[in-house]
Amino acid sequence: MVHLFEWRAQQKGLEFLYERHFGAALSPQSFPNIIIADAKRLRQVLLNLLSNAVKFTEKGQVVLSVTYLPQSMLIAVKDSGRGIATTDIDTIFEPFRQVGDQQQIEGTGLGLPICRKLVALMGSELKVSSILGQGSVFSLEIPLAVVQWTTQLPILSTVTHRQISGYQGPRRKILVVDDVMANRTLLLDFFKPLGFILAEASDGLEALHIASNFQPDIIFMDIRMPHLDGLETTRQLRTMTNFANTVIFIMSASVFQEQKQHALELGGNAFLNKPIDLDEMLTAMTEHSHISWIEKVTSQESQVFSHTLVAPPPEILATLQEMLRRGEVLPARKLLENIQEPTWSRFRHEALKLAKQFKIKELKAFVKEFGV
Repeated sequence: MVHLFEWRAQQKGLEFLYERHFGAALSPQSFPNIIIADAKRLRQVLLNLLSNAVKFTEKGQVVLSVTYLPQSMLIAVKDSGRGIATTDIDTIFEPFRQVGDQQQIEGTGLGLPICRKLVALMGSELKVSSILGQGSVFSLEIPLAVVQWTTQLPILSTVTHRQISGYQGPRRKILVVDDVMANRTLLLDFFKPLGFILAEASDGLEALHIASNFQPDIIFMDIRMPHLDGLETTRQLRTMTNFANTVIFIMSASVFQEQKQHALELGGNAFLNKPIDLDEMLTAMTEHSHISWIEKVTSQESQVFSHTLVAPPPEILATLQEMLRRGEVLPARKLLENIQEPTWSRFRHEALKLAKQFKIKELKAFVKEFGV
């Protein structure tokens, strides 16, 4: 995230600073191995606050400051932008309310209300201080749960460490539709080395034109775009014979379930929350586009597999089997991902491999082998 906003700030001639501090009782050496917080919501909040800071700052700098305290994390986004009048401070968190020069402010005004809601769900409060003409500071303090590890973490600790080198079968075409160039670039850079044929569009009208010539197999469609938004673009695509069965992933930072449901009703195959979790994206592509990924196996992983396959305790196996019986594949995957005991690493890897490919029958049989 830091690199993304360094790039965005540089494009506007701004300085972007990332400051990391530790409270009096902490240091980088004494800080815990792992802290537990709501990573997805926190990323959404920071993306919104940093985007606003860069967007509304014409000169000077944007600063992301993170201070680690014993049981919490203090985050501040500072800018040297236009600032907010004291009389407007109380209204900026109201939906569809904007302040300042209306001709220079983009969007619908939903960003800060959503941020405030997400911060509240994390048990905190989004605060703002500002001086008109000098800049603003948005801050929040997130409570943290601390995990102290006494042994080394297993090699395959999280699925986000997957190393995808390509996919099996014929080459697929992907069209990425997003009005923000940085967002398109991130996705295109991820897919390019995997062997996909790629195209991009900056709004819905351009997407319709490019899609008709490019004939993509998969479309990543952002919702909020000028000229023609992603929902209407998806609806129009679904009326065309050539795109009746094209896989369309709808992307948005929206937290409203109604909007997600509406996107699926208009023809989206799945909804991906921004910022996109790469593991969820890969899983969705396997489920809806039937893509079988090719993964690299490192020498460390090979060393893990040289050990005897040991299953987790019966209570974990029983819970896993019940989830599979009900068809709850994603909860089953989450359960497997949370297995951290190194002794069970090979079981975890083999089970996750089947789960990612949605081979439910094989996964059920695999679990049953261990006496559940």
